Amino acid sequence: MKSSLNETVGDGFVYLLLALGVTFQTHEYVGGILFALASAMLTRHWFPERDRREIWVTLLAAWIVATIGAELYSLKYPTHPLPVQIVMAGLGAVSRVVATLLLQLMLRAEKRSDELADRVIDRVLPGEIGGDDKP
Repeated sequence: MKSSLNETVGDGFVYLLLALGVTFQTHEYVGGILFALASAMLTRHWFPERDRREIWVTLLAAWIVATIGAELYSLKYPTHPLPVQIVMAGLGAVSRVVATLLLQLMLRAEKRSDELADRVIDRVLPGEIGGDDKP
């Protein structure tokens, strides 16, 4: 299975994974990503989406969270007491919550963007912009 996967996807995919920072086996990564995406889609039953675009955000979050988390796990436990695929599946399930929290944070920042921009400008450029700053 390992050799047929490497022959099918070729060395380009392996180099892409190395560029992403993935240091464990290619077949472990592909299996883990499939588990992560599947578990992220299973969480739709507990957290139904309000918009169809949330599905894509969830899948992207599952891919990113599972990749980073699995790499950190692989670095922390090089002998792998637990298979990397199981870790990636768990992180894929958690990614739905992470995506929801990030979307809520971005919506709040968007609603308060004028206030936030004013604070940043006041902190960086005290006084009125273009005017004389008299004490």
